[in-house]
Amino acid sequence: MDSSSYIQYENSKNPDRGNTELGTKGITLDTWTANSQWNLALGDHTLSFGGYLKDEKLVDKATNRNPNAPEFSELTRWSAAAFLEDTWSITDRFDLTAGLRYDHDENYSGHLSPRLYGVYAVNDNFVVKGGVATGYKQPDIRAATEGFYSVTGGGGSPLATGRGIIRANPDLEPESSVSTELGFNWKNDYINTSLTGFITKYEDRITEVRACETDTDGTTTNRNNWQNWKCFEGDIPFYFISERINVDEAEIRGVEATVEASLNDYTILTANYTYTDSEFKSGAFKGQPLNQMPEHMFNIGVDYELNDALNVWSRLHHRSETSAYLSRTSIAQPNPGYQFVDVGFNYKFSPNLTGKFGVYNLLDEKAEDIDGDQLLDGRRYGISLNAKF
Repeated sequence: MDSSSYIQYENSKNPDRGNTELGTKGITLDTWTANSQWNLALGDHTLSFGGYLKDEKLVDKATNRNPNAPEFSELTRWSAAAFLEDTWSITDRFDLTAGLRYDHDENYSGHLSPRLYGVYAVNDNFVVKGGVATGYKQPDIRAATEGFYSVTGGGGSPLATGRGIIRANPDLEPESSVSTELGFNWKNDYINTSLTGFITKYEDRITEVRACETDTDGTTTNRNNWQNWKCFEGDIPFYFISERINVDEAEIRGVEATVEASLNDYTILTANYTYTDSEFKSGAFKGQPLNQMPEHMFNIGVDYELNDALNVWSRLHHRSETSAYLSRTSIAQPNPGYQFVDVGFNYKFSPNLTGKFGVYNLLDEKAEDIDGDQLLDGRRYGISLNAKF
């Protein structure tokens, strides 16, 4: 039997973002996660089981613009999950994995998610794999907190209340999904490639829609002329108001290709490309593509091992244009595509202690949606230590 367990604490801060209406500043998210996984070999079977517990605390003094509840001291939520999985080596070339996962948190009742997956090695170089898995995703902590209205619409608003808000929906339900995939993998001593097709069907898909907008016909395009804004929350005007809803049925179809190549003894090149086609299958948006879903995604990276202890890496990411939201009557104008670069290094202090450092969005690239909101985080830094016991 072997196991892997850890306790992780993450602290994310944005101290400079402020609520200009109230004069308060700062966003802090504290997340504690305890995770444990155990593996046990029993003849032709390998059992894996474990679980996690997560506790989140969000203190947001910057983004809420509800005039009736202007400040939340903190938002909290805990969630937990447990899983059991059995991989059965039916023959030397065919493995069948069956698993079951249970999710629960303080806001929603429990949910069971089964999966079944098979892997068949045609020979030492070629593998066929496929299966069916179910998924489950709870709403974001802001999205379902009654009375929380997130400010949006970009910087430089003529009013302190902002150009737009996204209203939380306490009636949001978690979204569930069923994914089917079939893939092929080929490798030799120098290269490893794969091609996978997938279909994911959603129920209660969470999406953002416009509840009200000023520019309904393309004639009111000056979003800074607040005297012409037509949306109101109480007596406060906004250029637009959005909300999050559940859509009964939606579907995503696509193909993913990956390659990993050893350029020499010290350098590895990795790349992947994903094509995605999406569609709402029911409701007012039937036939429309899902929002915030790029059609093309491409990533390429290089890892270079300087010595036994030090590894440096770089990544280039590309996302094609995508819609930010759906209006009540039509798909929105697309957001532009964008690219960004990450770099970093990993250092092994000892066989049991590894440090990681990364600079993400190295060039501090900017990408705005049609409302002026940033699609990308600015340049940020990450440091972590991983200890094995």
